[in-house]
Amino acid sequence: MVILKALLLAVSVTFLTACQGISKPQVERAVPDRAYFENLVQQRYVQPFRAGEVDVWLQAFDADAIALHNLRPADRGVEAIEGFGLAVHQYFKLDQYDVRITDVRFSQQWVYTVGEYTTHFVNKADGKAPWGIDHGKFVLLWELGEDGVWRIILDM
Repeated sequence: MVILKALLLAVSVTFLTACQGISKPQVERAVPDRAYFENLVQQRYVQPFRAGEVDVWLQAFDADAIALHNLRPADRGVEAIEGFGLAVHQYFKLDQYDVRITDVRFSQQWVYTVGEYTTHFVNKADGKAPWGIDHGKFVLLWELGEDGVWRIILDM
């Protein structure tokens, strides 16, 4: 009887160990291609921001997103990001706001878009451009939500 219990225990342990490698079936979602994300950046990020449509621009962000824009502390959460967007459009005219995607990388439910920008912010009060024409690089990290919508979780 002891041998039978030991054998049963050994078989059970072997079975359970083998089952640990079995996972739930993953839902296969087609990952859009680079052109999709180039368009997504333009449609959901660049065009609304350039037009001063902060409410539309914010729809590109996850509620808990973090934005790391130049010359300011991190904006944590969509409310803080909204404050940044509203302030920019209250005090500045965007004479130039050009964005070009240089790389798109995919990793399951995350995608990052890398690119270059050129901006020219002109102060509405005095017509001066405090930073001149600015050239820089950026990264947007997108996450695929459970609802199937890609949203920015990190803007830097």
